Amino acid sequence: MFKIIARALVATALAATGLAQAAVVTLSGRLDDATNQALVGSFGELPVFTADPLDSMQNVALHSFSLGAGQAVRFESLGYAAGGIDPYVSLFLGTGDQATFLRSFAGTTVGDFDEIESLVPGNYTLAIGLYSNMSFAENFGVGTLGDGFTGLGGSDFGTGYYELVLTTRDGNEVPEPGSLYLVLGAAAAAALTHRSLSRRSSRVHFVRAP
Repeated sequence: MFKIIARALVATALAATGLAQAAVVTLSGRLDDATNQALVGSFGELPVFTADPLDSMQNVALHSFSLGAGQAVRFESLGYAAGGIDPYVSLFLGTGDQATFLRSFAGTTVGDFDEIESLVPGNYTLAIGLYSNMSFAENFGVGTLGDGFTGLGGSDFGTGYYELVLTTRDGNEVPEPGSLYLVLGAAAAAALTHRSLSRRSSRVHFVRAP
């Protein structure tokens, strides 16, 4: 019985601190890195790598993720502040060429962004590229990932680095460092009390009345 109570206490602690439901995924890499298997060319061809890293400004990184339930997802870009690209990110529902365009993310003028989008359950694809290398699905084409990208690139390539952090399900809640330990401590105390009571009860012998 105590195991059930203890598990309930731990679950309550995790939920209270935002850890039970929060999931954080970081997507990062470089547009000029030949070992980055997420990269594709703007028009469906192979990504470009030459001695001049600026030739790689038309490359796009494709990353997929899945949601088991509808929820708000936070999209936070951190790459530009770290000396990387001025990002332009397109979000698609589905995977492969038939994935449908939903919306794009970019800084107000230049640089990183931090936005929240409510999404339904399903599989998603993120296309991360340099600003101005937008998906044709956004304004032209049939509205799918297979439409390709403009290939216009931009000037804020930096080191070619991109970093996008996805936070799902109450991920904006930052747990207080000590809160979880307090509840776990209470569970541990309950365990000791339960064990002590069990030992005492084993020493008591009941005599049936005549």
